[in-house]
Amino acid sequence: VVAVTTSDNRQRTTKEMQMLHILTTVIAISLENSSLFHLATHDSLTGLFIRNIFEIRLRGELARMKRHRGVFSLLMLDIDHFKKINDTLGHDGGDIVLKKLAKTFKTCLRDKLDVVCRYGGDEFMILMTDIGAEEAKKIAARIHAQCAAQPLSIRGNNVAVTLSGGLL
Repeated sequence: VVAVTTSDNRQRTTKEMQMLHILTTVIAISLENSSLFHLATHDSLTGLFIRNIFEIRLRGELARMKRHRGVFSLLMLDIDHFKKINDTLGHDGGDIVLKKLAKTFKTCLRDKLDVVCRYGGDEFMILMTDIGAEEAKKIAARIHAQCAAQPLSIRGNNVAVTLSGGLL
């Protein structure tokens, strides 16, 4: 909604109305483009970045590291026994696990600095800029502890989510 007021009660000129129409059209297109960009770059289920965005950011981080001799860490995580979760609780049960894990990542990682993506069905990649191996191990342990501390209840079944992973 765009509201335009003036201190006087005069009628708007045709030119002013045309300008207002152009302005509101540009705003509407910008909002739609923003929505489409989000759909194109984020996984619709988890809200995490998609694999292509991760790979773009990784190439950028590698280039930055070459120029400035920086450091970064990569963490790849896989949900243990995810097929069994899908087989016993259905794909909607698996979806609940994926969404919960995405929230856990967001609470354990630095907003707008670390890049987490859904790399495959139940695989996730995390790019942590300016983080060395020791700090990355602590973050991985924090993610693991969060998962262990909050088992999910899915249709009366308690589901403990555990992860396997590797750190580079």
